[in-house]
Amino acid sequence: MSAINQDTEANALRPAQIEQAIHGCADGPTGVEDVVHDDQVAIVHREVNSGSLDHGLLADRRKVVAVESDIESSDRDIRMGETLNQFGEALRQRNAAAANAYQSQVRGAAALFDDFMSQAAKGAADFLRREELSLFNDAHRGRHPNIECGGSAAAESIGGRPAPRENLDRRVRLKPVSSPERASIPHRASGVDLRVSIGSIHLKNPIIAASGTFGYGVEFAELVDLNRLGGIVVKGLSAQPMAGAPAPRMCETPGGLVNAIGLQNIGVRAFVAEKLPKLRGFDTAVIANVFGHTIAEYVDVIRVLEDTDGLTAYELNISCPNVERGGAEYGTNPTLAAEVVSAARKASRRPLWVKLSPVVGNIGLIARTAEMEGADALVIANTYPAMCIDAHTRESRLGSTTGGLSGAGIKPITVRLVYEASRVIKIPIVGLGGIEGPSDVAEYMVAGASAVEVGTAHFANPRASERLVGGLEKWCRDENLHEINSLRGSLKA
Repeated sequence: MSAINQDTEANALRPAQIEQAIHGCADGPTGVEDVVHDDQVAIVHREVNSGSLDHGLLADRRKVVAVESDIESSDRDIRMGETLNQFGEALRQRNAAAANAYQSQVRGAAALFDDFMSQAAKGAADFLRREELSLFNDAHRGRHPNIECGGSAAAESIGGRPAPRENLDRRVRLKPVSSPERASIPHRASGVDLRVSIGSIHLKNPIIAASGTFGYGVEFAELVDLNRLGGIVVKGLSAQPMAGAPAPRMCETPGGLVNAIGLQNIGVRAFVAEKLPKLRGFDTAVIANVFGHTIAEYVDVIRVLEDTDGLTAYELNISCPNVERGGAEYGTNPTLAAEVVSAARKASRRPLWVKLSPVVGNIGLIARTAEMEGADALVIANTYPAMCIDAHTRESRLGSTTGGLSGAGIKPITVRLVYEASRVIKIPIVGLGGIEGPSDVAEYMVAGASAVEVGTAHFANPRASERLVGGLEKWCRDENLHEINSLRGSLKA
């Protein structure tokens, strides 16, 4: 280690030797099976209690192995300069103790070493604040099948040295990871009922991946367990393929992201031939986002999809400009909204969700219009018109000049829209906008939503939706909430 002087580095003990020096005065090494290199060890999930870290060892209740990188890379992974100096002193004391067999010095070194490891683990947890505590190299992201999550608290000290661990099977050895592929995490019963219904559609949980941020779903199958999600809304589909807007297409802002993708897509027929067959293999609801620039285009897309299997519902994007009416958006004009929703309802046998624009004077008026024309649910809301300018060049940061704002900054505004719409309609609402954590989901549901769609968060973490499912389970347990549905419309006003 760089923080330990050179003579200590030259005489540094192997992890197993350190363990032997610490406990040589008692019953010998406490179950150390082997010294392994870090590429043989999978990443440790954050649920592993820091008490499982003891003397540079990775342990659960059945096995202990010594990992070289725990000690050799500590100064890189955890910046604790002062503590590293104490650790160096601990190693010097242990070397002297092993050579001279002075048990009292060994116990003193053990105490310093324990202090180092407990501070290091706590410092890492406080500093990183991550879903997973990366104690090993980031290349190994899967959970090893021989590691159980959890761990005991720090052992009580006896006579100045730590008490021996219990329930350690010395015969068990850690197998090396066979490949760096993501390990699937089995769904465990949590005692929380996350099931929700959106009209006639029953979802296993309220987390839906939003259109435009999750491709066609199949692209994420290698990164995300799609079966964990409540549903997926695929990228918007038009009658013919569309190239989309010119680059650049995205601009990050303090409150989120401004995008101008331009509804690029492969067209509905290519989707049916290339993407939909793969989606049928997943146990999750698949919703097709449909748009057009004329009512006839909307209907054409739906008719193509009606002849296929594997879709749960349609999401009608009515934020598009109507080229037959001077470019006015369907979603901002009650008359145009009524026409396109009515036409889509007549063409469709499947449930019809209508995705509303947030830029309306009275969200309740548009919501009631869509409900009366046959919508089975509403999605509130689409992105907010926005613009990003480079003050130095005096040019737009987007190729199409303007775009749509999404992300955390729009959540409070959209939560209000969900609340206002829920007071005037009877059909379900799906909330969309700025959802990043479990409490965001809860806010939308308290305001009146039955489920939510997760969008921009996928750009920061492709697994955002999947992680939210687990996060929502934990949030409900912490809130002593047994059914997620009990949140819906529970605002105390």
